[in-house]
Amino acid sequence: MMGYLPDEDDEEIRDPALTRVISDIKDYQIIHGNLLKIVRFEEPTRVPSTGVNVSCESTPFPRQMYDHAMALQQSMNELYIHALSDTEWLYSVLAPQIKSEPEGVMAKLWDVYLKCQEAGPVQNVTCGIFRSDYMLHEGTLEGEKIGSETKVNLKQVEMNTFSCAGICHSQHAVRMHRYLNDRRTLEEVCNCSLPVLRLLLEKLPYELINWLNETSRTQALGQVILYPQTTTYQRSCPA
Repeated sequence: MMGYLPDEDDEEIRDPALTRVISDIKDYQIIHGNLLKIVRFEEPTRVPSTGVNVSCESTPFPRQMYDHAMALQQSMNELYIHALSDTEWLYSVLAPQIKSEPEGVMAKLWDVYLKCQEAGPVQNVTCGIFRSDYMLHEGTLEGEKIGSETKVNLKQVEMNTFSCAGICHSQHAVRMHRYLNDRRTLEEVCNCSLPVLRLLLEKLPYELINWLNETSRTQALGQVILYPQTTTYQRSCPA
C-alpha cells in the first residue's frame, strides 16, 4: 500500500473513508515494522524504507482452493528438483538474461550455481525450500463449458527457491486486517445507543475497550471502565 497509492486526482482517493484506511495502514506498518529497506539509499542516520504491499481488506480464499494448492506442491517440488538438476537445460533458459546483464543478480546466482556444481555434493541429501505464489482467477478455463455459476481457479504467478520473507509479512498483514476490522466495528458501535453498546462491549477484547475509553466519542455515550471479568458503565452526560 505504501509502495503504491492512487493518484490524488483519482476519484477513489477522494473518498474520505479510503483516505482514512490508507492513513491507518501507513501508521500500522510503521509501528509494527512491516517495511522493506530501500537499498543503495542508506544514510548514516537514516534508512529509507517502504511499506510492504498489502490490500485494504482481506481477500476470502476458498478452502477448496487452498487444499488444491497444497496437493499440487509435492508435484511442484519434484518439478523444481528435476529442473535444477539439468544444468544444460537450465542454462538454455537463463542464458539470454545472464548475457544481457553480466553483472546482474541472475548472472551472480548462476556463478554460484556453477561453483557448487564444480565442488560436488558434500552429502547425499538435498534440501530445497520452495514457495509457490497463487492468485484466484474468477472465470472459466479454456475448453471448459460455461455454466450458470462463475468458477474460481488457481493461477500460479510466481515461485521462489530462497525467498521466505513473506512468512513474517503475511502474519503482519493478517493482524493488520483484524485491527482495521475491529476499529471499523468500534466506530459503528460508537454510533449505537447505550443499551446496544453495552451488549457489544461485553464481547470486545481488552485492548479495544481501552481504545474506546480514550476516544472522545464516548463522551456522548458515557465513560466505559473495564474491570477484571466485569464491565461497568458510568454516565457522563444526559441520556
